[in-house]
This record gives sequence, C-alpha cells and structure tokens, in this order.
Amino acid sequence: MTTWISLSPVERVPRDTHVTHYDQLADQAKNRLPRLLEEDETVSRTPDSVGAMFETHEIVKYTDYYRITVTEERP
Repeated sequence: MTTWISLSPVERVPRDTHVTHYDQLADQAKNRLPRLLEEDETVSRTPDSVGAMFETHEIVKYTDYYRITVTEERP
C-alpha cells in the first residue's frame, strides 16, 4: 500500500510545536525528504513504511521549515 505525503513551507513556527531536525529522522525518511522536495507536486505517493516515519513529525527543519501531512487518500 501507499500513503500520500504533502510538504508545505512554514514561515512561522508556533512556540508549542515540536520541530524535528533532518538529522533526527530515520534513515529512510532522510533519503526520501530531499526527493519529496525536488518533485514538482506538493503531494507525493510513498510506501506506507516511509509514510509512517513521517507521521509523528509535524514540522521538519531541513533547508527551511516544512509542515508534514501524511494521509491514506490523496488530499
């Protein structure tokens, strides 16, 4: 099965939001994040196993801050 991941840039991070830094991600998520950002679409299909690695991370700091949304159906 696959899940859908969307990444959206965040200009302001609320104080009560937990931010995960890129180097804190699991290896598969670290490999996938740059590819997600390179894709033209804002929503991408990814295997469930990789999607699950992003589910617990609301905002990830990579080159910028990105809000991560993982869903089973295409948004």
